[in-house]
Amino acid sequence: RDIPTLLGGIHATIVGEQILADYPEIDYLCIGEGESMVADFLEHVGKGTLFDIPNLAFRHNGTILANPCRPPEDLAKLPTFPWGVFPRSSIVQRPGGASLSTPRVGARLAVPTAATASC
Repeated sequence: RDIPTLLGGIHATIVGEQILADYPEIDYLCIGEGESMVADFLEHVGKGTLFDIPNLAFRHNGTILANPCRPPEDLAKLPTFPWGVFPRSSIVQRPGGASLSTPRVGARLAVPTAATASC
């Protein structure tokens, strides 16, 4: 199959050229923040228009290229997470990890969350 491979994260950002040189199975790298880059990449991959996608590194005719990076994004402008897509029982639990089906009088419900910017 001809499935493009996109890698991101701190290693791609710091040693991206070396990754593309050493690992031919990796086709593309996201350098820096990827929130908008991935959407742009998915819109353009396979159409030959990769030179205008900020934060993208790739091989072209045997040469490793890295497009300029866009400024950091205001993450507050991104859409909110679509919590309604998931059944409540799959994301909400009682403190201590107890299931919602475990009866507890006066116990509060919790949504375990880990949030970071970028990596």
